[in-house]
This record gives sequence, C-alpha cells and structure tokens, in this order.
Amino acid sequence: FQNGSNYQFNPLEYEQNREGDGAGDVQNIMDILMALYDLSNKVSAGGGGRADERFWENGMRRLLTRTLQLLQLSGEEISFQNIYSLLANTINGHIRMRYSDVIHVLKDSSTSVEEKQQAMKDLEVLREQNYCLNCLVKASEEKSEFDPEKSELLSAVNSYFLTEFVNLSDRTASVLKESALGIVFPFQNGLLKRHFSTSVSPEMKPELAYKEGKIFIMDISVKEYLLSGVLGQGIFKLAFQQAMERRVFPDDDDIGPRPVFLWADEAQNFYTSHDTLFASTARSSLVSLVNLTQNLPSIIVAMGEGQPRERAMSLIGNLSTKIFHANSDTDTNSFASKMIDQIKVKKGTYSKNENTVSTSFTRQLEYQILPGDFTTLRTGGHKNGKKADAIVTQTGETFSDDKNYMLVTFDQ
Repeated sequence: FQNGSNYQFNPLEYEQNREGDGAGDVQNIMDILMALYDLSNKVSAGGGGRADERFWENGMRRLLTRTLQLLQLSGEEISFQNIYSLLANTINGHIRMRYSDVIHVLKDSSTSVEEKQQAMKDLEVLREQNYCLNCLVKASEEKSEFDPEKSELLSAVNSYFLTEFVNLSDRTASVLKESALGIVFPFQNGLLKRHFSTSVSPEMKPELAYKEGKIFIMDISVKEYLLSGVLGQGIFKLAFQQAMERRVFPDDDDIGPRPVFLWADEAQNFYTSHDTLFASTARSSLVSLVNLTQNLPSIIVAMGEGQPRERAMSLIGNLSTKIFHANSDTDTNSFASKMIDQIKVKKGTYSKNENTVSTSFTRQLEYQILPGDFTTLRTGGHKNGKKADAIVTQTGETFSDDKNYMLVTFDQ
C-alpha cells in the first residue's frame, strides 16, 4: 500500500460498513477521529499536547460527537468532506436569528400564503448558504419516522447547534472549530485524500489477515510524507488492531485459527491511546506484536500527557520478549539492567596476621549485566564483520545456561 497504488482505505467508511456489532456507532467513529488527533499532536507538538488542553479537548469531543450525530440523523454520509463542511459552516447568531424569523412566519397561522411562500424561499437560501442548518432541517423533516430515542437525540443536537454552540464566546467557538477542523483537513488533499478518504478496496480489509493470510505492507515513509505518513499508517494500524480484537474463533475449525503479526518499525511514531490496551490483549487474539524503537524515552514522549511513563511501562511490560542492542541512552540501559535483575555472588575476604591466614565468604547482590555493558555491544557494519550483538530476555523462560538472558549475535 503506497502512494500511486490502486488501493484505498477510508477508515470512516470501513468503520461504518465493517463486520460485527457496533459498526456505524458514533462513539466508534469518534475513536478514529481522536486517534487521528493524537497522531497529529505527535507530529506538531513532538509527542502529545499540554495538560491544560484537557478543557479544549473535551469541548472538541462534544462538537465532533454532535457533528457525527447530526450527519447520521439527517441521512448525510459520514465522510471527511461532510464533517469538514459542517464544522466550517456552524450556525452563528446572525443565521440563527434569520432562521428563527423564517420558522416563526411558517408556524404563524395569521400570515398570508404569499408570506409563507417567501419564507420557504428564504429558508432554501439559508440551507444553501449553511450546510449545518441544512442538515438540521433535513433531520427535522425526517423526525416523524424517528423512534423516541432518535427524537430525543435530535432535540439534543438541535439544542447544541442552535443554542449551546452559538452562545459560546467567539474565541472559544473558534478554538474548538479549528481544533476539530485540524483533524479532518489533512484528508482534503494530497496522499490522504487520494488513498484514505474515498472508499475501501476489497483487498485492504484487515480481517483478510486471519481469514486468508494476507500481509499488509504500509509503504508510506514518514520521512517523505511527514504528517500524511503518520496518519495513514497509524489509522490503518488502529483498524487492524480493532479487527483482530473482534475476531471470533470458530469451534469447528479442524485446521486451527491462523496467528497473525503486527510489526512496527519506529513504533513510537504510530502510538495511540489504544496501544497499551491492545498489548495486554493481543495474545488472546493470536497477534504477535513487534515494536522497534530507538530507546525508552522515545516511547515515553510518544505517550503525551497524563502519566506517560506509567503508560509506556505498561506497554513494554506486555511485550514479553525484549531484545536490547547497543545503546548509549542511560535510562534504557538502566531499565534493561534492572529488568534482568541481580544475582547473589559469593565473595571471599582474606586476612593475614603473623601466624594465621583466615578466609571468610559472603554473598552479595550484583547486577548480571551492568548498564555500561550495553554500550559496548557490536553494532554491525564492515568493522564488525557485519555482526550485531544483542541481549535477549523472555518472560517466564530461562536459557540453556539457566540464566534469564542470553547474549546473541545477528548476521546483517
């Protein structure tokens, strides 16, 4: 899957039409948009937003949720283009006043036929000028077909766009709009528009990994495409993870279920809030999860605000096989040394006087691998005969020498 290929993967369309329960649920679509928000922040802010942005994030969530609900209630397609159009054309005080005047004329039994006809024309003009208002009117026209739950939801959506959002200060409303628009704007042009905003190619459904043994290679270099590369690969990775978690294992499968893998180089570029949870359940979904990164701080930074170290450690703790190559980062090397842990070493002490020599022994705890040992591992290349050293550990395993780690060498 690369720029210029014939493949398409629109995550919004996939989520609405995929197999299984919950397809098309607004909150599931919201998860996709918020994952895009997280990924965008990693690029623009170097790894997550500030803690004081929580107020704005909550407000943006409400705006996006009501936007998705309005599109759904009005029968409009939930697409990047329609989300962008609705957000860019929210109702302001002037439009609300004009709309209220028109509705008053249409509902007033004392107005003439000519006045009502003119009001209908004015309403059509307003609908053409404002996509948000057009969706509200369309949804209202369908209200007679709604069940009580949908009718109640429409009232809440109407209240939000015609009262709550309009009454926000200009600064607050503009910040919320720009934040939400920033999520969908990248999909209005370039690689993301060509390959991630139109449709879903039959070959790109993540379920094919376990159904047919398909392997998806996301060939969209972050170095070449920057934000587009992060968003494109990151959002497909999220869809893949969720598809694997929804997997159902048949009881009458004589061959046995097919295991799959998720391999991510420079994995810190594509982390979302879902990764820590997925790492804890991937094994039960028969997913082998492989994350490659430079050092421990790169994972912590990618976690953004809100206990990033704890979340990073939770993710790392669920990766049972760890391979440490040469590294000059002290935090990473100290972590590896402490994880391999200490052993008791027998130490002898000798003392001598004029007539006797005495020997005593004690047992002391010492690290099996010192942090500095990781700095001297071979790094490959011609000077090392194309050999690269590493320290490997596995949870619940010991190696042939009964140690919980092994020094290994990889051929380049």
